[in-house]
Amino acid sequence: MLHEEKRIEVCKRFLELHGWIDIRSRGYSMFPYIREGDSCRFLALEKADRSACRPGDVLLFATGDGRLIGHRLHRVERAEHAYRYRLKGDTNLQYDEPIEDGQILGKLVWIRRGRRIRKASGFFAFVWSWSMVRFPILSWPLRKAALLASRKSAV
Repeated sequence: MLHEEKRIEVCKRFLELHGWIDIRSRGYSMFPYIREGDSCRFLALEKADRSACRPGDVLLFATGDGRLIGHRLHRVERAEHAYRYRLKGDTNLQYDEPIEDGQILGKLVWIRRGRRIRKASGFFAFVWSWSMVRFPILSWPLRKAALLASRKSAV
């Protein structure tokens, strides 16, 4: 647990100093939009910038148990005097635990796969994000495809 907390602190400091951070992806929760080993650039988000977060954006956040995760924002809920954010990996069947302002660290701006860079603001990204938020049922076939991809990479 201490190792994860340290990683989050390093990430926060890097974001404060540089305004961005590149993180290599692990896992298949955002497959095929983000694949295992892709380099993802996140821009720092100040509390004031969070109002610019829209459903479909991929946000970097720290979980309560000390992990860094990049998942898609599905909706923002108003709770008492704060906002709660509902996120989900594209291949996940359930939403993540709701997060609060202080847990959001950044917003995805591009993905590097090999020598190719795909902007998170491009047309493909817009259509994909719109589809994933509007039709969460798509997670089922994507989950199966991710499972097949993970088996292929293990061989």
